[in-house]
Amino acid sequence: MANALPVLIVSSQAAHRDAVAEVVRRCSLRPVFSPTLADARSILAQTHPAIIFCGDDLPDSDLRNSLEALKAARVPIIALSHLDEWSSCVDAISVGAFDYIACPPDPRETERVLRLAVEFSQGLYARHSAA
Repeated sequence: MANALPVLIVSSQAAHRDAVAEVVRRCSLRPVFSPTLADARSILAQTHPAIIFCGDDLPDSDLRNSLEALKAARVPIIALSHLDEWSSCVDAISVGAFDYIACPPDPRETERVLRLAVEFSQGLYARHSAA
């Protein structure tokens, strides 16, 4: 898995990180963990993940500000939220999230969204490489 694409999981909730990481590994990708937005920024300075999962549970930022900060990475960001409300989903997507998963993350839904994000990400890479 050393050559597997990294997927950054930004969440302070170990149960959410573990659930997402299990799906990430099952998809032959490599999870990279961050419990805070500040830590995520440090990781992004050193590596370029294919996908980012971002929780609404960070001690140093709310979901909206986290999405704003992380979208500079120019990769799909999947929001993880304890709120299973349409308005929260719409808000996250309006700020730049690729998709939204209510927590605790359902493994099948997480895998479906992750696979779509990977396909989207590969399409973005192909378009940038051709330019």
